[in-house]
Amino acid sequence: MSNARAWVSGSDDLKALWNLDPSITYLNHGAFGGTPVPVLKAQANWILEMERGSINFLIRRFPGLLDEHRTYLAKFLNADPAGLVFVSNATTGVGAIVESMGLNAGDEVVISNHGYHVVRQTLDVCVRERGIVIRTANIPFPCESHDEIVSAFTSCFTRMTKLVIIDHIASASAMILPVEDVARKARERGVPVLIDGAHAPMQIALDLEALDPDLYVGNLHKWPCAPKGSAFIFANMEWREKVHPAAPAFRNAPGYHLRNGYHGEFDWNGTFDPSAWLSVKTALDFFESFGFEAVRESNHNLVRDARLMLAKELGFKLPHPDDRQFYGNMAALEIPVLRGMKAAARAEMSARFYDTHKIEIPFMSLDGDRTWLRISAQLYNSFKDYERLAGACLKEFGKSIS
Repeated sequence: MSNARAWVSGSDDLKALWNLDPSITYLNHGAFGGTPVPVLKAQANWILEMERGSINFLIRRFPGLLDEHRTYLAKFLNADPAGLVFVSNATTGVGAIVESMGLNAGDEVVISNHGYHVVRQTLDVCVRERGIVIRTANIPFPCESHDEIVSAFTSCFTRMTKLVIIDHIASASAMILPVEDVARKARERGVPVLIDGAHAPMQIALDLEALDPDLYVGNLHKWPCAPKGSAFIFANMEWREKVHPAAPAFRNAPGYHLRNGYHGEFDWNGTFDPSAWLSVKTALDFFESFGFEAVRESNHNLVRDARLMLAKELGFKLPHPDDRQFYGNMAALEIPVLRGMKAAARAEMSARFYDTHKIEIPFMSLDGDRTWLRISAQLYNSFKDYERLAGACLKEFGKSIS
């Protein structure tokens, strides 16, 4: 598979590289990702290495191995390795950063209505315990321009704004947000920005040196297809000694390997299985063998074609321009007949599609009233998968007339 032009998305050869149930049409890669067989084998080998002598592995070998993999990840992200630490998932990273901010009563945090709900829940704890204030940038959806998104954020800025959190790619709407523009506006006010890049690595080409974020978190188990439990925090020079793990015992103290500072605190938070972190290099090598941009282009084109087909066949309206600046390997389409559906009913609908139609697909909401169908594309998908989805939707909902 070394020739990036020699493979066809959705071919049997590509599907065989994942352990997916062949009876299920899997259109929700954006949820938890999916780890290819060669990456799982690499992880299994790391586990065996550790179990052959856990003390030698974890105490003597692990620090050097982790630095090696950190450097490799930094090259992929075009980032300074000194600013990178591994964490188990993006939510853990956000929690650590928010906990490190020292937010007090009256301090304001700006988020958006497209933000991940667990991030909002994390902030709600700070509202209850510390009296912070959450201000929500209401991004319209459908959305016609990035200017609308930037304006939604800047309209929430006040003299009490202490932190801005913006998704690089929103979970429910699947939109790519103009993080550079929002960060620039916040920086003019001296306000730090945390970019939640849970869906960004590998779905889009990341250049953290060019982006120059204050703080960035990203998952590696989603689109880079590393094992579950692999993610990262990137902090710029100003924040590296200010961000600490959420576990109090490891704040401001050298780690188990007696490393001080930012790396020392995050690299070791107690006994754990580091095999997911040590398998990130294999996952990146897996996609590099196809060509990073060739994979992105293939997945985007598949989602683009599926999005247009579903809109035509089902009568759905497109919620944003057909522009790669707005979406990558995921897209969302509203199902008008499901307006007013509650969260529990959306979960039941997803389960129904799985049980009845053998399709794994999420039904999402941005405002608690409208329901959106979010599709994803990975190399194991083909256009026939989305045609199957269209047929199931026609059976369940008919064709929209709105």
